[in-house]
Amino acid sequence: MKIAITGHTKGLGRELKQAYEQQGHIVIGFSRSNGYDLRNWSHMKKMLEQVSDCDMFVNVAKPDFVQTTILYELWKCWKTQQRTIVNIGSGIATMPVCPTNLFDDPNMDIYRTAKVSLNEASRQLSYKSFYPNIVMVNPLHLYSNPIQESEQQRLTTWVNMLIDIMAQIDSNKFLLKEITF
Repeated sequence: MKIAITGHTKGLGRELKQAYEQQGHIVIGFSRSNGYDLRNWSHMKKMLEQVSDCDMFVNVAKPDFVQTTILYELWKCWKTQQRTIVNIGSGIATMPVCPTNLFDDPNMDIYRTAKVSLNEASRQLSYKSFYPNIVMVNPLHLYSNPIQESEQQRLTTWVNMLIDIMAQIDSNKFLLKEITF
C-alpha cells in the first residue's frame, strides 16, 4: 500500500511513518523539513498532485486550519475513489470548551477550534459520498513536546493499535468513521 503522511518528521507523524515502513508499505511524507509548508497554497497543490496514486492519506500536520483545507481539497481529488483519508484530530475537540488551564497555553482555544473544524468537515464529507473513506481519529493526550522517554512506549502502543484498526477498516471488515481514545 502507498501511504502519504503530513507532519512525518516529528511526534505522531514520525511514529506512523516508521511503523508503516516497518510493515513494508511505501510511505511519502510532507512537512516543512522537506520543503512543504502546507500553509502555502503552491506547496499544498504540489502535495495533492503527488498523492494522486496513494491508497491512504494520514492528515497529521496541524498548523492553524490547514488540516481542514487539506481534507476538502483531497476529498475533491479522490471523490468516489476507494481510498482512505485518516484525519488526526484531538480529544479536546470532543469537549464543550477548552479547559481553562490546559497546558497553560493561551493558544489552546485556537487549537481546539481548528480540531473541531476538522471533526465537522470529516463528518460532513463522510455523508456526501461513501468514498473516499474518511476516518476521524481523536487521541487524548499522547505526549509532550519534546516527547519524554516515559511517553514513548504509550505513543508506540497507540500507533500500533491505530494501524491495526485501520487494517481492519481497509479490509472491509467493518465501517468506522470516528475514533476517540
